[in-house]
Amino acid sequence: MKNQIPLFVSLKAAKSDPALQLGGRGARKIGVTVLYEGKEKEYDSATWNGVSAFSPVMTFQETEYAVFNEITFQDRHYHKLGTEFYTVLEGIFTIDVENILYTLGVGDTIIIPTGVVHEVLRHTSFTANVITVGCGGVSDKYIVEK
Repeated sequence: MKNQIPLFVSLKAAKSDPALQLGGRGARKIGVTVLYEGKEKEYDSATWNGVSAFSPVMTFQETEYAVFNEITFQDRHYHKLGTEFYTVLEGIFTIDVENILYTLGVGDTIIIPTGVVHEVLRHTSFTANVITVGCGGVSDKYIVEK
């Protein structure tokens, strides 16, 4: 049975995660549709404290949640099922949505509907989160060539 406690994720804890540091991949999934075998475990504390041997994650049906920064490699892509909600936590980021550039600042959110091609650009420093709802996990990401 899934945990029945909330999961508090502070910006400070997320930013201290090794994945978001130089040399890391620039992103940390904190909510997933399916556990990544051998790398993630269902969270066991109400406060997310980053990664030790396994990344603590909350599992959801058809929903994923990640914190990321400008280090993350971003593919130009779309989703056949999922809708994405990007929110800037620190800094400024630019996202290309169907060849229109949107610049977001702290607290700004952009919602990317199903089927819309987009790519977060990496030319400024930022920390953001993305929530994908109605998704099928990693199998619902379709790469588009530039």
